[in-house]
Amino acid sequence: MRPRPAPPQRARRPRSNRKKPDVAGFVRNLLALGLIAQTVHVAFWSPKLAVRRVEVRGAQRLAADKVRQLADVRPGGNIFRVSLGRVRQGLLQEPQIRAVSVTRRLPEAIVIRVQERQPCLALVHGGVVWEADEAGFVYRQAPSPPSAVPVVEVEGAFEPAVGQVIPPPWPAAAAECVRLARWHHLQVSKMAIDAQGELWLHIITPAANEQPERSLPVRLGRPDDLPAKFADIRLWLPQVATDGEYLNVMCAGRAAYMRLGRSETPPPSP
Repeated sequence: MRPRPAPPQRARRPRSNRKKPDVAGFVRNLLALGLIAQTVHVAFWSPKLAVRRVEVRGAQRLAADKVRQLADVRPGGNIFRVSLGRVRQGLLQEPQIRAVSVTRRLPEAIVIRVQERQPCLALVHGGVVWEADEAGFVYRQAPSPPSAVPVVEVEGAFEPAVGQVIPPPWPAAAAECVRLARWHHLQVSKMAIDAQGELWLHIITPAANEQPERSLPVRLGRPDDLPAKFADIRLWLPQVATDGEYLNVMCAGRAAYMRLGRSETPPPSP
């Protein structure tokens, strides 16, 4: 019995390295791009995303309308077309604003949070009052000195101006004088910096020996060794208040004073 012959083998076509095009993936990508384009179009042009409110938070001394004016955000414009960085930079041009943040609150509000500079020192020059913060940055003119901050009359050592930083010794020196005056129970009616850059105090002296209450000038000189100079003031003030024209403590431990109608002499021993 003869074996059956093997069936003929069909010739196989060589496999190609080329992949079939992914038509379904291409369609999905195309649909995704269309959806993104549609979303961007809606986001940037939809009337439902128009700016209807500009909310101002944190403003106390600055009027909210002033902040809105500086922000220059036009109502009715698309909320995503508002440049938050540009708005922030515009607000920081106002010297009274120390820091600011600008955010979107969908669907219709721009929220501005401002941090205002706080007065820590008032300068009086030529009858004009200037406010400065804790860093000595002069940020505005004021109709009158704010309450509870040191007031310093500037008589020529420097001229205040908005945007100027007060020379470093003076803000700290003024704050230290206020602290030491409270510690020694001294009533300071005025502080001043003269044209030579020396510090003066005017201290209220109580009525004594038929001498009425008055403001006694005290020359501190350069703003150094202030604790020692205030100790000299406290030591000699009762004596100088009776017949002194002014007290000089610019050299700590070596006080001198000008008697009424006389030349400057060392104070007598208390």
